[in-house]
Amino acid sequence: MGKNPPSIILAAVALASLLLICMVHLNGWSVDFTDRDMRLIVTDSMDGEPTDYDIPTIEKDSMVMVRLIDDDEKLTLKEGDIIQFRSHGILNHHRVISNDIENAYATTKGDNAQFSEKVSYKDIRGIVVGKDHLLGMIVAFVKTNWMVLIIAIVAILVISEIWSRYLRADREG
Repeated sequence: MGKNPPSIILAAVALASLLLICMVHLNGWSVDFTDRDMRLIVTDSMDGEPTDYDIPTIEKDSMVMVRLIDDDEKLTLKEGDIIQFRSHGILNHHRVISNDIENAYATTKGDNAQFSEKVSYKDIRGIVVGKDHLLGMIVAFVKTNWMVLIIAIVAILVISEIWSRYLRADREG
């Protein structure tokens, strides 16, 4: 290998560092990932007109970081919070429009949805603390084009090896 690390190792380290920075950004610049859940938003139900809330809207193909909450924290949910909840076996993310503490449910509505829905506290998992559309677009691309990416990586490795052998032969020859 010589004194210099191969460029593929440097590229992998750079990519891993970029991914870590994106995850820390999603997590409010915190490196504490305990009680966290990252999800790719695959619908446009939260892609409405931007609001004045901390998270104005969530575009389709965005990554979100969700802080899982306990029963006591569900009592403090407020209008504008975006929660993660289970509905018909699927995780959804909608904005709280009211919180009925007495009856233990929050009324939610997607920013781009027609109707609101009541969500029981038992179905609420967490609150969205960050979003990143660029990272989400990358993840969505990889999910749908993973075979193309594998072929491209293999092609780069093969071309790199051929080029390396060519340079070695040129120096020796």
